Amino acid sequence: MRFSLRTLLICTAAAALMIFAARHCLGPVVPASTASKVRPGMSQPEVRAILGSPNDGMTDESWAYVRAFNPGWFVVHFDSTLNVSYVDHETVF
Repeated sequence: MRFSLRTLLICTAAAALMIFAARHCLGPVVPASTASKVRPGMSQPEVRAILGSPNDGMTDESWAYVRAFNPGWFVVHFDSTLNVSYVDHETVF
């Protein structure tokens, strides 16, 4: 069977798109290199400078970061002085 160059290009582009989509959906909500910068005792403005504004839930006690179609999460919990007390996260891989 013979494939045309056009068919080969379309298949290659589709495969690349599927790999990108899988990585985006199933990859970590917050990359490990970024997540490791959030430490206990940091203030809310410091966390916002690293992670940006939360995209799922924001209260004085916690900020949640999620990604569409990704079952993982990244939640920063704050103490009564509004400093980071701990981070709760789960990633698929």
